[in-house]
Amino acid sequence: MLGYSMARPAVESLFLTVYSSALLPWVWIAVAVGTGGSVLLYWHAAAGKTLVTIYVQTTIVAALILLLLIAGCSLKIPGSVFLLYIWKDIYVIILVEIFWTIANHIFSLRSAERLYGLFLGVGSIGSIAGNMLVGPIATTFGSSMVLWVVLGSLIIMLAPVPWLSGTIQARLDSAAKSSISYAEGFKLLWQSRTIFLLNILIASSQIVITLIDYVYNLALETRYPDTDIRTAIGGNIYAWVNGLAFLLQFLTKPLLQSLGAGRVLVTIALTLIIIFGGFLLSSQFLGIAVAKIASKCFDYSIFRSAKEILYIPLNYTEKTLGKAFVDMFTYRFAKGAASAMLLVVTVVSKSLIANVLVVMFLGLWIGVSRALSKRHNTALQVLGKES
Repeated sequence: MLGYSMARPAVESLFLTVYSSALLPWVWIAVAVGTGGSVLLYWHAAAGKTLVTIYVQTTIVAALILLLLIAGCSLKIPGSVFLLYIWKDIYVIILVEIFWTIANHIFSLRSAERLYGLFLGVGSIGSIAGNMLVGPIATTFGSSMVLWVVLGSLIIMLAPVPWLSGTIQARLDSAAKSSISYAEGFKLLWQSRTIFLLNILIASSQIVITLIDYVYNLALETRYPDTDIRTAIGGNIYAWVNGLAFLLQFLTKPLLQSLGAGRVLVTIALTLIIIFGGFLLSSQFLGIAVAKIASKCFDYSIFRSAKEILYIPLNYTEKTLGKAFVDMFTYRFAKGAASAMLLVVTVVSKSLIANVLVVMFLGLWIGVSRALSKRHNTALQVLGKES
């Protein structure tokens, strides 16, 4: 998370310098397409390789691609920054979802309520450190230097592999199936009601976050035209995101135990409606900055814990192939969907349309969260009777 927290503001700032915010919808669509291909590769790998092996190979490939893109940016090869943005959005989601897939297989519901907040808290510490470093590095050495530090973080991520291969893999083997096919994966998407609802939840929540991000980038580009200053401002914004996310980790356990995962998801959506409504009334940069911080810090903290807990009662295929589609493809596809909505509507202001769509999809978020809460409670009752 340290590496990603440095890569994100640096890459976003470089992108705005080369292309401006006008091309953001197009790159988000490209990210959705690239993520779709990545999910198919993940499904193929899941049929014959262990999760630990996939983690190692993904990390190495991500590092090699970054190295090539750094060279491309240095040589000013056309399209390098565009591809760098796509890389930034795809590599991190694969690595993060591999981690959570492993966690959902080896931890019980009780352990998850206790530990998932801790895991996210540790990730927030790394993110905060990255946010604090990116500004000084960018303003002193330039935004391109930040990418070399990100490359170093990817190499460091290979350090725990020997331990993962021994201790963790033995526990995963007991739950794994011998083979998983594409046919099973697509069949699952049609037949599993929980996976279907999770797809809608992720799509609606990520469309909301993406649209808020779009309005924020419009304001950021206008308010801070200098590339390196914009990188520093972006680092500060994400420092607030990760700092608040870290604090929210301490509320994860009591909130999940008192409200349950479904009600937590509903509460987050209601909170965002209030915050975004404040921005609509003020129309100030601070207002959209607060909305962006809130949407992201929830996404990185209690939303993640609540959503991951919904997977625990599911079977191996749902936790592996189903989760890959929901949290890799749908997660990034939502950005493309939001971008397509903005590109289609050209008659009126895209920022106005974005504001309207945010409110609409927050409503959908609330509805599907309530449906998931009912199914999750039913699944837990069945597991209780079986045990």
